[in-house]
Amino acid sequence: MAIVLDRSEQVSGGEIVDSNSFVMYVAQTFVAEGKALEDVAFFLEDTGANPLAYRLLVTTVETNVSGFHPGDVIFESGRMTGSGTGATHKVVVDVGGVALTPRRRSSACFTGRR
Repeated sequence: MAIVLDRSEQVSGGEIVDSNSFVMYVAQTFVAEGKALEDVAFFLEDTGANPLAYRLLVTTVETNVSGFHPGDVIFESGRMTGSGTGATHKVVVDVGGVALTPRRRSSACFTGRR
């Protein structure tokens, strides 16, 4: 199974850590159609003066009246870096067939620091 992330059902946020850095996240939920996830594809537009350093996490999802919350991390990528050019490019991350529960909601979370 592979997923391509779009802008549906996304949440995002961040916080200023100090005068020189900002930690941000974007997450999107998806419903597993099979038992394993092979890769995650998304489009990245990195428009900052410095390239964005980020990681991809695949998580379980907990939901309640206030929305969705990432649960257990079932995959974490190594550090990846955006281009810093402002161009939009497709990124495909091989997650190695991480096990999922069919018909259960999971999330792809991106956490980065600029």
